[in-house]
Amino acid sequence: MLKHQAIKAIVHTSCTTGEGIPALRQAIEQAMANLPHLNDWIPVTWYTVKDKLTDLAKAKDYLPYETYIDHCLAEGIKHEAAQRTLARFLHDLGAVLNFQDDRRLAGTHVLNPEWVTSGIYAIMNAPALQENGLLRLGDLDAILDHGRYPLEKHPFLLDIMRRFELGVPLGDGVRDGERYLIPGLLPKERPAFDWPATAPVMLEYRYAILPAAILSRLMVRLHSHTWQNKRWRNGIALIQDDCRALVVADATAGYLTVALDGPAPHRRLLSIIRAELDEIHTSFARLEAEEWVPMPDHPGKAIKYRALLNLEKRGQATYYDADNDLEVDVYALLDGIESPDERAARPLQRQLVEYFNKEDLYRLCFELGVDHEMWPDEGKPALVRNLVLYFLRQGWLTLLQEKLWEDRPFLR
Repeated sequence: MLKHQAIKAIVHTSCTTGEGIPALRQAIEQAMANLPHLNDWIPVTWYTVKDKLTDLAKAKDYLPYETYIDHCLAEGIKHEAAQRTLARFLHDLGAVLNFQDDRRLAGTHVLNPEWVTSGIYAIMNAPALQENGLLRLGDLDAILDHGRYPLEKHPFLLDIMRRFELGVPLGDGVRDGERYLIPGLLPKERPAFDWPATAPVMLEYRYAILPAAILSRLMVRLHSHTWQNKRWRNGIALIQDDCRALVVADATAGYLTVALDGPAPHRRLLSIIRAELDEIHTSFARLEAEEWVPMPDHPGKAIKYRALLNLEKRGQATYYDADNDLEVDVYALLDGIESPDERAARPLQRQLVEYFNKEDLYRLCFELGVDHEMWPDEGKPALVRNLVLYFLRQGWLTLLQEKLWEDRPFLR
């Protein structure tokens, strides 16, 4: 079974010779034939509403969601569920934008998606913001055309950027003066700050190609953990309790490194970073990324984390790494990343991150009698981590695993 359920087939083709093209065409036809709802009947009134919105888009970029409802009612579409389904249908077609699952965005029905992309493009390319990375809501007055982007829609654009992890509010409190972090516009130069040369790099992520969005999205997700505002285009310093982490991306080498400074155990901060990166990685189709563990006191030498796990599974406490000409203490390296219990639970954690959304997890907590409100609302990876650790400490991990298999049988 393919790990990613959306991938239906892998077909090798050649544009030069044409090899594999007939098989590709057949695979596409077969996948399309099996699409859900392909042969569903669509009410004519839905197309009437779609045509009306298309006509409106010639003169308007957006309208209140209530006005969209009025158009539905005028065509006899009275049930709220049908109205929401139609909105989702039009959103999936790309005819409109409506984020009905996000309370900050649900009130605006975007008729012209280009209105959003042009507004964000203007913000990201504003000369005053280059090499800055911070903007205030009031700064948009000088950036956006007031005729097309009235003042009351400025927060909407910033909330769209927040949804797609292009930026995040830093929580200054006063809305007009609130600052927003835009990682893609941060200075390229690393700011000056003391970082001990002895602080070890605990983990390396190696990519075939390192997308710039990976680190910028990590900055958005973990902005509340930023240490003394130390961040730049290619790096960020984080803190949790008394432990600091320095996360640095090297796009040329295709590396993202995580160095730690602080008293042991320091695994909690590393676990937070890894959980967020795990989820970010799943949003990229066929991303090639591997975790490597650097060898202490041997700069430039590292071993795959997956290889260490396999050695542990076979009961090998030590291993001679011929490539690096080193004797490897398997358990010492692994314990620097995760405890043995956390390692045993990590496959379960990965499945929860990949196959359950936040609402699914809340329902899972309810069905298992766990109050998820005891944990801070810091996003899905943090919720998954807290849930797994809770069952781990209670000795109930098997119960959580069985519940997961009950909900997603294909994971067995």
